[in-house]
Amino acid sequence: PLGIRIPTQIFPSRYPVHVLTDTIIPANSEAFVKCVIPKCHNTQDLVLVSQANTLTEQDLVVAPAVIASGKATLLVTNPTNEPKRLYANTTAAMATDIHSEESFVPIMQYS
Repeated sequence: PLGIRIPTQIFPSRYPVHVLTDTIIPANSEAFVKCVIPKCHNTQDLVLVSQANTLTEQDLVVAPAVIASGKATLLVTNPTNEPKRLYANTTAAMATDIHSEESFVPIMQYS
């Protein structure tokens, strides 16, 4: 090959988003699920990049979102005909840093 390949990552930092407390999502409904992001030590805006396989295996869907790391809340949909339980500390999704091209003012500062 010509030149030196510089290693790059699409998402330079990834943070697992964990369910805060045991939560039951009723059948055919949506629920806001409070979460924590233990590996994110700074208060910053994050964007969800994927939902965890543990939720996919239960046929649950996490809505795309921009979240504040200090107050992470996910909208989880249960389209099945039976209630689903999410246990505390279950990984619900993965998030990464978000930046505005024009400024670095936190997007969620007004929430």
